[in-house]
Amino acid sequence: MQITLKNICTAKNGVTSVLLIIIFAVYTLALGYFAPVLSLFSAVSIGLMWAVLTITFEFLFGHFVAKIPFSELLNDYNLFKGRIWILIPIWLFILPIILYYFYR
Repeated sequence: MQITLKNICTAKNGVTSVLLIIIFAVYTLALGYFAPVLSLFSAVSIGLMWAVLTITFEFLFGHFVAKIPFSELLNDYNLFKGRIWILIPIWLFILPIILYYFYR
């Protein structure tokens, strides 16, 4: 396999995504210990809010502040190109639900 900048950036983003998933899991488990989610409806609402706010922030900040075109931002969500960033909002959505069942 030839080492290219594209391969390095894809690998770096993959490592970053996995580390972020782990950090969110640890933070949410600690938060759930002190402030448990009391109902499944609350868990789904919290997860949906986290996911929507994350995606909204990324697209608004990325486009209007960092001046990244929407097409490039959307590229981070393409699993077929090896981009696994889509797992972050999915994880943020299901994490409160897992937490609800974990501390129930």
